[in-house]
Amino acid sequence: MRLWRSLAGTVLAAMAALFLALCALFIFVYVNLGPLTGLESAGIDWRFRDGTPVTGPNEGRPYVRLSEISPALIDATLAVEDRRFYDHIGLDPKRIVGAFIKNVSAGRILEGASTITQQLARNLYLSHERTLWRKFQEAVLAVKLERELSKEEILERYLNTIYYGNGAYGVEAAARAYFGKAAKDLTLAEAALLAGIPKGPSLYEPRGHPNAAKARRRVVLQAMVDDGRIRAEDARRAAEEPIVLAEPHERPDLFGYARDEAARWIEATLGISRSAQPYARLKVTLTLDPEATAAAEKALRRRLPPDDPKLGPLSVSIVVLDPNDGGIRALVGGRDYAREPYNRAMARRPPGSTFKPIVYLTALEAGMTPLTVVDSKPTAFVYDDGRRTYTPHNYGDHYYGPITMIEAVRKSDNIYAVSALMAVGAEAVVKRAHELGVEAPLPAVPAVSLGAVAVTPLELATVYAALSSGGLRPTPHLVERVETIDGRVLYAAHPERVRVADEAHAFVLTRLLEEVFEPGGTAAGVAADIHRPVAGKSGTTPTDAWMAGYTPDLVTVVWVGRDDMQPIDDRIASPIAKHLFAEVLEEAHAGSPPRLFSIPDGVAAAYVDLARGEAACGKGELYYFIRGTEPKNPCTVAGGSANGEANAAARPNGAPPTAPETRRETPGSLNLPSLWSELMDRLRSDRGG
Repeated sequence: MRLWRSLAGTVLAAMAALFLALCALFIFVYVNLGPLTGLESAGIDWRFRDGTPVTGPNEGRPYVRLSEISPALIDATLAVEDRRFYDHIGLDPKRIVGAFIKNVSAGRILEGASTITQQLARNLYLSHERTLWRKFQEAVLAVKLERELSKEEILERYLNTIYYGNGAYGVEAAARAYFGKAAKDLTLAEAALLAGIPKGPSLYEPRGHPNAAKARRRVVLQAMVDDGRIRAEDARRAAEEPIVLAEPHERPDLFGYARDEAARWIEATLGISRSAQPYARLKVTLTLDPEATAAAEKALRRRLPPDDPKLGPLSVSIVVLDPNDGGIRALVGGRDYAREPYNRAMARRPPGSTFKPIVYLTALEAGMTPLTVVDSKPTAFVYDDGRRTYTPHNYGDHYYGPITMIEAVRKSDNIYAVSALMAVGAEAVVKRAHELGVEAPLPAVPAVSLGAVAVTPLELATVYAALSSGGLRPTPHLVERVETIDGRVLYAAHPERVRVADEAHAFVLTRLLEEVFEPGGTAAGVAADIHRPVAGKSGTTPTDAWMAGYTPDLVTVVWVGRDDMQPIDDRIASPIAKHLFAEVLEEAHAGSPPRLFSIPDGVAAAYVDLARGEAACGKGELYYFIRGTEPKNPCTVAGGSANGEANAAARPNGAPPTAPETRRETPGSLNLPSLWSELMDRLRSDRGG
């Protein structure tokens, strides 16, 4: 037995020795034969959906020589990243041992041991995955880089390729982006701040995280003191200097929001970390449309310029979504990414009345019709088994008495919306919201009908996309294709849509939402700026102004408000949101002819006299109903009580209101195709196009 153990040990030792010898031979041959290729600068090739390059204020990557970089920045970088840079051969054994002891003692990773040369090798040639094989490759490449390049050339390439946040690659781009000056002119305080960013660009960039940037700057300055590069007094003075950032570029950077969101998606989906992406030689085609993006930029410049003092701290989000495939055609998370990198398109805010279409769709599916009548008056709604009450108010405490769903949508009546929710059940509305695309948790309470629970602009755009496409909900996506510059495809989108609503119900609701842009509607003031059929809903809360809507081709959602959740003046914010919506929607459709919403099977039409809430004999406005719920004939009142008081009197004391019963007799159907030309004539007359 001992003999066999001895023999096995000898064999294993021989195999290990052979493996080490082969590794050593590989390293020697690789390091000494043949030059490295592809020492290009970092960056991602961003493309619009049509293949044109994305250009923006921070997209340039100027290369500067080491002699054109502030000595303070060079010293700060060496002190915090690689103090023995000029003494090692690409690997620093002393640092490796020290980091190993610290990490083992702490039981977790506290300190890395990669040299600047290793970081450059990783950034230029490798992924950022944490594996032993990658670390081995990194070490070999670092030694080879040291053989081929001088220390100055390595440091120069490193400083010109490292990422400093906000789309700035390299020291020159970073110096100009943050301080408006060349890298050679940076002060000690500015240099220390920049040197601290690469450790975590999303954590330490000073525009979005000034306090963290200051704390990191102190760490860098102390490292410079410890390394004997500056005096303690100089470090103290530099640490006390305020961070004074340069004014952003004259042209606002709106692409930064989409760039950051796409980078997050690539990291989560493809496993390429954000720090590794600039060095992975990626070509990323986004779903962004250049016309829609330009439309958003133009509208913002006109309606909400970043430097207008009269507008104060108002910010904005604009989402343009294609309902047919879910592609995000424009994604704007603020007035200027350079000033405010926080992406409000992905932030949850109370949507106000823009949530009501979800309530009305649920109500239509439950049997209510456009002519169902509810009494608009001050009402206390009882819920939670009689333990709680909810008392909503209409805007300006203006109530309308008995009104139809048509009027309620047009005037944004809150009493009607809550009544509809109580009639169908809050749980049914919440379930519908999630099916349509809302991901936020929603409580089943009456207030949800008025948008009291926050959603993101993108979630709301998804809901409206499902309505636009006749009940087919697309999956929103921003990234169309990811490939390497040599053509290797890493990802290609395959858009899908899910049926979440009946086409007929979605169409009937769409016709109601067109009322919002008619005289007396909450968005009538911008109707003249839109020259195509459009459906939508405005919304306001004490802190938010919304306008959301759609055509058969595009969905547009606009939010205006304050980041600090302070009250806004809706006399200013609401018109801004509506005008932004109209201008972006119309400009994004440039070159596309107007299209009517397709009339599906399962609907019937009737002329309605809105003043009386009755069907009319060939007069009034044309509305659509689920077949079987239309008025009995075009000259009688639609089914259900015409007096909300009668319903209220019939209810038990304190019970929630129920929608009036609707007659379901089927009249002689109208010839829908014959109405097509008439509809188009009316649209041209009403919209001016």
